[in-house]
Amino acid sequence: MVGDPVFGLARSRDGTLRVLAVSTAKRISSVPDIPTFAEEGVPNVDVRIWWVLAAPKGTPKDILDKMHKVMTQVTTSEEARSFVGTNGGEPMTLDSPKATLDYATMDTKRWEEWAKIGKIEKQ
Repeated sequence: MVGDPVFGLARSRDGTLRVLAVSTAKRISSVPDIPTFAEEGVPNVDVRIWWVLAAPKGTPKDILDKMHKVMTQVTTSEEARSFVGTNGGEPMTLDSPKATLDYATMDTKRWEEWAKIGKIEKQ
């Protein structure tokens, strides 16, 4: 199965599941002993679970920049890295609000393509 890290690590810790690989391009620092898909022979896998702080279209740039600055401070803090790491994740911080929008747009398009391949209809 492919599952989220919180579920996977909980089952791994209680001995009911063996984690074979992480779906990110690089190993996750909080679980460095778990290899990537690429290391296990499955290339080109870089699937992440991500959360984003969003604002309505037309929000002034200075507000977006302030939101980005605050969220970057939070996600790069040792407390956040430790909390997310405990659950098998690694905070991903991008360089700007535009970079964040570009990543979200790219990833959404990727998932739309995978849904087409899997013949999964929009709900």
